[in-house]
Amino acid sequence: PGFSEKFTKLVRAHGVEVVFTKPVSLQSELCNLKPPRDRLQRKDVVYKKDCGECGVSYIGETAQRFTDRAKQHQYSVRTEDDNNGFFVHAAHHHGVGGEEERGTGMELFKWDEAQFLDADRHWKRRKIK
Repeated sequence: PGFSEKFTKLVRAHGVEVVFTKPVSLQSELCNLKPPRDRLQRKDVVYKKDCGECGVSYIGETAQRFTDRAKQHQYSVRTEDDNNGFFVHAAHHHGVGGEEERGTGMELFKWDEAQFLDADRHWKRRKIK
């Protein structure tokens, strides 16, 4: 038996559990081969977006990249989709949409300022967070 086995046997006799781990190397501390991902490219997130005018918060979740989901919200606002919470808020509280031109509502939502509240790959857990 090597040193590790002998040491483990010795300390276990005194009720101590021993766990051996790989030491941290200088290379592992300094080298990260993956380029950093833009935070807006995150997937499987719960996000919060505040209205830029009144501060009301919208909380949503998506399995998609956040940028893709944000584009869908933007399209819904542009096309005045009554099933989209962002458009409904902009229409009812800020006079966006309708027959006469009152603004597009796009200026209300600054998508690069979204906050990420949590991330989880399992959609059921994202739904209850």
